[in-house]
Parts: sequence; structure tokens; C-alpha cells
Amino acid sequence: MKRHVLLGLAVSGLVFIGGLAPRGRADTNAPSWTIMIYGHGDHNLAPSLIGDMLSMEEAGSGPDFNVLLQTDFDASQAEELEEEGLPRKLAAGTTRFLVTRASSHDKISSRILARLPEMNHDNPATLSAFIAWAAQTRPADRYGLILWDHGGQWEGFGGDTQDGTLEDTGAMTPAQIRSALREAMPSAGIARFEFMAFDTCLMAGAEVLADMAGLAGVLIACPEIDYGDGWDYHAALEWLKANPAATAREFGLREAEFWKQRHIRADKPADEVLAGHSVIELDRYGAFEEAFRSFAKVLRDESGPDKFNIPRQRRKTTEYSVPELVDLGAPTEYADLGEFAKRLADDPRAGSRLSGAARVVANSVDAMVLARVQGSARTSAGGLSIWYPVNGWGNLEEEPEEEDDDDDDEPQSTSAAEAGGDEEPDNPREKFSEYEKISFARRTGWAGFLDHVHDLSMAGATSAPVLAIRGKVAGEIQLAQSAPLALSLEITEGKGAFLISAGILDPALTKKPGEYAYLGDVAVLPADGTGTYAIAWDLCMPCFAADAGRPLAPLGGVFMSGSGALMVSYAKYRRGRLGHYRDVILITRMAGKIGTILEVLEAENDDAAPTSLEVEPGATLRPVYLVERRRGPDPEKWKQYEYVSPVRITIPEGGVGSIPVIMAPRPPGPCLVEIEAEDIYGNRSDPAACQVRIVP
Repeated sequence: MKRHVLLGLAVSGLVFIGGLAPRGRADTNAPSWTIMIYGHGDHNLAPSLIGDMLSMEEAGSGPDFNVLLQTDFDASQAEELEEEGLPRKLAAGTTRFLVTRASSHDKISSRILARLPEMNHDNPATLSAFIAWAAQTRPADRYGLILWDHGGQWEGFGGDTQDGTLEDTGAMTPAQIRSALREAMPSAGIARFEFMAFDTCLMAGAEVLADMAGLAGVLIACPEIDYGDGWDYHAALEWLKANPAATAREFGLREAEFWKQRHIRADKPADEVLAGHSVIELDRYGAFEEAFRSFAKVLRDESGPDKFNIPRQRRKTTEYSVPELVDLGAPTEYADLGEFAKRLADDPRAGSRLSGAARVVANSVDAMVLARVQGSARTSAGGLSIWYPVNGWGNLEEEPEEEDDDDDDEPQSTSAAEAGGDEEPDNPREKFSEYEKISFARRTGWAGFLDHVHDLSMAGATSAPVLAIRGKVAGEIQLAQSAPLALSLEITEGKGAFLISAGILDPALTKKPGEYAYLGDVAVLPADGTGTYAIAWDLCMPCFAADAGRPLAPLGGVFMSGSGALMVSYAKYRRGRLGHYRDVILITRMAGKIGTILEVLEAENDDAAPTSLEVEPGATLRPVYLVERRRGPDPEKWKQYEYVSPVRITIPEGGVGSIPVIMAPRPPGPCLVEIEAEDIYGNRSDPAACQVRIVP
């Protein structure tokens, strides 16, 4: 791995193009600004970076206001990038720009200051060199830094594919970002940045703040996936250029308003529901960390095998990100810290010590988060995430296989067994061990609390909920579509039972005996320990209305944690008859009998958060279902793989939001209604299954 270290302007391979514009002040009393933008775009987001550059050029630089941008694109996408407006010669290598006001609205026209060879933008030295160069090229009174790319909270920022040659990319952790900045800032004459921003997903996390504190006055970031278009660079840069004397706090508040106007709109349905964007005053981080350290200790002291209020409030708290296919229906690993603390502070079952410590943290988060932009499903969130897997260590990362398909026109792959044997899944202990090393986990004792949670969850695994269907359900139940299924359930063991879900399995979809395809949830209801519960199914399930002449296709979705209306499902997306199949995530909102697809997220980058995919009319979607088949003679062992439906759904001119999703009657034939209970730590009961045959 090459390391590029910049001392002054002497860097091997550095090419200068054009001269430096003379500096001049329109107002000698106004401070000068240099905004540094690290355009880390060597991956699937490369076209989006061009769109943001065009937005930057609508504002451009000005007297004593300089926007310096370093870009790295995926050169394997050169043709597409040229169509988006990037000069073809700039697709390869690294380019440093002075962003100038646009001479064209559809083609990049900023002044090129330097061309460098291909660099690894996941290398902290690359970031450090850019900062040093930018400060020497355009010294200023005030500095801002924007990091543009994928984001994954404490797991890191970035994902450089090296012009499409790498599938398993790296990332720059918050600690490495801090190291890069601390290396560059003294020699660059930067005491601290006025503001820092992550124009990415998921980086507004407590763990990230721990490493950014002291480097800037304000941090701007999203605790949630950025479902929309990121920053409004035109509006934000134009405002700061016109108001150079503004404080970082004032700028942050204005940027949040611009972000809200760009995202919380009827034509951005996913953002309108799920958006999260925060402006955070880092100078308040020290007080927050002190309060949080005490809170973490109290949480550990107040947790025990027979105490359920803390994990129960965690399960009720707003979560961020989306699960992988094998984890559909499981809680995600990121929770909103402010909301969690408020829930505990208001919980009548919490003692005075716990509620008091929680209240201090909740108030500290409120004081630190200057502004929040929130979708309608995020209104109780505080705008700051924390890594808090419900079982303490995180989900087991086991990828499902895909069935081979003999048709060259179909998605294909080879299962692990066919490639030479089964592979062991990743050990969640390894991920937790990495978490223990980060500064936030070390300084606050949070890792110790999570380890304690894991111990409790493992102790509870032996007494996970035990679920039974009451009444006569042996054999096959025949139901007409006018006679819904009503079941009485009893949780006989499991005081920590939290949730009951019912899903439909099809034993005939794959036409292979002994296989069951999971077609999605049809009901979810809260549970509060042992007791009797009622569940009903009206024999309908969410389905795509597929192309003319094709049957309805089940959505295959599960309800998002804490939601009875939002569903997550997987599909394959393809442009054109011969295009490449891409894995996508669909987020669908059900309202009564009608559903609307809010968002299509690209799911192929395993090392980063899913990103919004701009789909094209005429392209097709094919639902993906998780299939289980028995693994050998042991009745407890099952194998999972992905099954791609043969049913194609063509995207209409109105986009995915125009694809009809309806609650359609299940067609006549057999199916299994599988019901599971889950406890506060994510431990699941053995499923209780009911065989149903729907008759005309």
C-alpha cells in the first residue's frame, strides 16, 4: 500500500495545472474561509459525487472563500461518469480542484489545481496530505472539512475499490481520521476546524464523537442511512460565502434547514419517514462523556437475570440502519441514545438512581445536539446513535447461499457446500473485540456493560420463550378465504418475552421436497412475558402486482423493528435484458390493504451502509426469499439459501412508488403459518407451526 506524505508541495508524481488565483477581500473585516471536501468516490457512489460537484459549482468559490475538493473515482465506470458530466480523463487517478462557479450545468468545469496518481483514500496519510496541501494552497482564518463517502459509524468511513479492482474494501476508522487530522493540522496552522461534516450514512454516533472532539467546534452527520441526496451544497456554500462572519453554530443550524428542505418532501418518501440528520456541538462532548460514564456504570449495576426494564426499553427505542437478508426481522445494532435514556428516565419501574443517571444523559444529548432533522418515524429520537446490540455482541454474520440456476439469463452462484464444504460463520466475539479497542468503549466502560448484556443473553438462551398454540391444530386446517385463521397462543416460559411474529412459509414454491420458502410476515404483536395472546390472519399477504400475465409475487418482507407498518425485503434489480443483477433492499410502507415502496437501497457493498439506488423505468425487480431445507438427518439443523423468484416486476414510468403493492388473498393450496416468540435479548422460541390448506 503506497503512502503519500505531503511536505509543503513536494510530492512525487504531483502535476500542477493552471495558476493560483490572487487573493483579495471584499470586506477586510470578514474572516477568510477554506472549505476542504474529501471526495472519496472510488466505488458505487461515484456518479453521486459528480452530482454533488455540480451542486458545489452552482455556488463556487469567491474572494476569501475557497472550496478545495479532492476526488477519486472508480475508473471502471468511466463511460457512465462521462455521461454524468465528468471529463473522461479525470475518471482515473486523483484530482484536486478549486471549485469555481459553474460555466456549465451538466459538465464539471472547476479549475484543476493538481493531478496525482491513483491513491488509496482509505489510507489516513492520503487524508492528512490533502489537508496539509489545502491549508498551504489557500490559507485562511477559518477552515471547514467535509468527508464524503460511505459511512458505517465506529466501523469506519470509506471503501476504496481501487478503480473497481477490489471487492473487499477497507475503511478509515474514526480513530484513524483523528490521527490523520492531528498529523496535518499543526504544520498546516489549523488550531481546529470550525466545523466537520460527514456527508455519509450513520456517522452521527457517540463513538464517532469521542474521536472528533477537540478537532472541530461543530460536527454535522446522519445517525441514520442517508436515504436521499446528502447535502445541498449550493445552498449551504452560497449562504456561508455570503455570511463569512457566521459562527460554526449558526452555519450548522442553517445547513440543517437546507438539508430538511432537500429531504423532508413528498417526493422523497423514505426520507419523509426515516430521515435522521444532526448538528452536534463538540465542545459539549466532555460533559456528555462524563455523564455517560456514570450512566454506563449504573446500567451495569442495575442489570440482572430477573431485571427486564433496561433491555425492554432498548427494544422499544428507535433503531438505525437495516438488517441483512438472514437477519430480517431482527433488531439492528444501532439505537438512538437520547431516546433510550429518556425512556429509562420516564420508566416508573426504574429506581431513582437509574432514572436520575438516565435523565442527566438525556439532557446532555439534548444540549449537545443543536439541530435535528427527523422523518415521521423518528420524532422521538434524540439524533445520536450508539452501538447497542440487544444481545451485547451483535448478530452472527452468516450469508445465505443462492441456488444455482441453469438459465444464463438468471442470477447464478455456487453454494458453499458445492464449492468444497461448509464455512463457519464469523464469530461475533471478533467484532466485539474490535469494539472494545475504540476510545469511546475504553473510556466510558460501555464495552463492559455490553459484555454483561451478552452474558445475560446467553444465560437467557436456555430459557428462551416457549410458545404453544392452544386448541386443536394437529394435522391440516382447511380454511375458505371468507374464514380467517384465529389462534390462541400461550407463552409458557420466558418472562422476558417481548414480541410475537407470524409469517407464511410455502412448501411448494421451489418445487423441491423438504424446502420451505419464507414469504414474509403477516402479523406482529407485542408480548410482555408469559401469558396468553391472540393472533389472527385474514389469509391475505403483501404482494407485488407483477407484469401482465404473471402471477402476484409475495413481497417477502418483514416488519422493521418497532414498526407495524414499515417492511424490509430483498430483491434483484436489473437494467435491460442483458444487464447485471444487483442485490437491493426494498423499504415498503403498508397502509391498510395498500403498500408503497418508499426506497430501493443498493445492498452489494458489505463494508458500508446501504445506499439509495436510482432505478430506471423499464428495469425489473425480482423478489428474493429466504429458503430453508433440512441439513442432514438432524431435525434441529437447517440450511438457508436465497431463492430468486421467476416473477419479474417491471418498474413503470412513475418509478418504484408506482408499483402496486396490495394485500392479496393467498391462493388456494397448502402453506405453513409459523409463529415465533422473541425475548428482550433476541432469543427466539422454537417455532410453532400450523398447517393450513386454503380452499376456494
